[in-house]
Amino acid sequence: MMTELDMASVTYVCLGLRPADQQEIYGLLPHNSPILLALQIMQTFGTNGRARVVWHDGKPSAIVGLAEYRPGVWQVALMGTDDFKQCAKDCLRWLRDTLPEVIEKFGGRRLQCDSHEDHHEAHRFLRTLGARPEGPPMLGYGKDQKAYQRFVWFAQEGSKLLREKAA
Repeated sequence: MMTELDMASVTYVCLGLRPADQQEIYGLLPHNSPILLALQIMQTFGTNGRARVVWHDGKPSAIVGLAEYRPGVWQVALMGTDDFKQCAKDCLRWLRDTLPEVIEKFGGRRLQCDSHEDHHEAHRFLRTLGARPEGPPMLGYGKDQKAYQRFVWFAQEGSKLLREKAA
């Protein structure tokens, strides 16, 4: 089940993030606060994006979303609790349905996601969506001095690719 974002559900997910998601997300933020993260998610996706809370077994288990980072450039976000694996397919379906819509209706020409070098599960997920690594890893990108790999989709190639994969 998926619902619109609400502060209680977003906070629940942020408080229970999987360790790999904590490392990846907080590595790019000036804080390590789940409450501040929840507020940022509510503001970012409420103002410039689209997102959903994904539920499993009656509990919020993941947040999946897209937000316009710069005109035409959209950031893909996905994070979850230890129940993430049980709802990963729902996240995948939502993204496959929504990415082409962002390209066609909202003028998204570039979609991107920066992923911690050690978050191999996220890398597989992004490749499943049709993203490809852009350039070499960005060394020293996170506050932990670790590298991040940027994954990208481009409107001229990504929209068609995502549609084919969704079929």
